[in-house]
Amino acid sequence: MFKYYYGPDTYGAREEIGEMATKEGARIKWLDRGELETLSLSERAAQGSRGLFGKDLLLVRDPSAMPKGIQEDVARAIHDNMGTGVAWDRTSKRNVSLAKAAGKGARQFSALNEVALTSWLEQESAGLGMQFAPGAAQVLIQRLGSDRWRLRGEVARLSLRYQVVDKDIVAKAVPEAAVQHQIFGVLDALVSGRGGQAIRMVQEMLEAGENEFFILAMLAYQFRSLYLVASGNTQDLHSYVVDKRRRVAASRPAKAWAEGLTRITATDFAVKQGRTEPQVALAMLMIGLAGR
Repeated sequence: MFKYYYGPDTYGAREEIGEMATKEGARIKWLDRGELETLSLSERAAQGSRGLFGKDLLLVRDPSAMPKGIQEDVARAIHDNMGTGVAWDRTSKRNVSLAKAAGKGARQFSALNEVALTSWLEQESAGLGMQFAPGAAQVLIQRLGSDRWRLRGEVARLSLRYQVVDKDIVAKAVPEAAVQHQIFGVLDALVSGRGGQAIRMVQEMLEAGENEFFILAMLAYQFRSLYLVASGNTQDLHSYVVDKRRRVAASRPAKAWAEGLTRITATDFAVKQGRTEPQVALAMLMIGLAGR
C-alpha cells in the first residue's frame, strides 16, 4: 500500500515509516527529485518492490516541493496503490491532491501537546538511565519547543552527565537557538582552517557566560554527527541532519572527524580534572581542530 504523510512531527512520521519497513521486511529507499526525474515513481513501482538488497519500501521525500509533473505521477501511483511506500511532506501544509489520492492512507502527524511530550520525554530518559525531577521536562519543552529530534538529542546529551535532571540543570545546560548558531559558526571557522577566528568566537561565548563544558559538549555532538555522515553510518540521524551535514562531512575523511572527537573528549576530561585552565585548553583545541 502507498500512503501519504504530512505534518510537523517528523519524528513520529519517521518512526511510523521505520515500523512499516520492519513489518514488510523491507529496506527504505529514499527518492528525491533527481531520482524521480531519472525514473518516475510509477515506473519504479511497476518494476516491483524487489531491489538489489531485497524488498524496497519507496519513500518519496517532500513531493510537494517537486515539479507539477512529478507530483501528478506520485498522486497517480498512490491512487493506483502501486507498490509499497510513503510520500512524505515534512511540512505542516497538506497537499490536497496527494491526500485525496491516498484516501484513508493519508495521515497527519501533528506536534504533540505538552502532556504527551512530557510522558514521551520521561520514557526516553528512563531508557538512558536518567530521570527528570518534577517540572524539569516542562522547562525543557518550553526552551526547545515540540521538535522531538532536538528534544531527544538534548536528553541523550544530558544523560551523559546526569542521573537526575532538575529545572536548574535544564536552565543552565540546554542551549538556546542563539548559542546553536554560534556553535555552527565555530564549526565553519574550523572547517575552513580559521583557527584564530574560532578562538575569538569561543572567547566571546565564554565572556557572555557560556560554560566551557557546554561548548565542549556541543562541539562533540557536531563532530560525532559529521563522523557518522562521513562514514555512512547514518541510521540514527535524522535525514535533515544528514542533508545539512553532508557537504561539511565530505570535506574531511571519517577518520579525521573521529580524531577530532577524540581530541574534544580528551580536552573535556583534562579540564574536568583541573589539569589545564579552560580558556587555554579551548584555545589549543581550536588550533588543533582547525589544523586537522
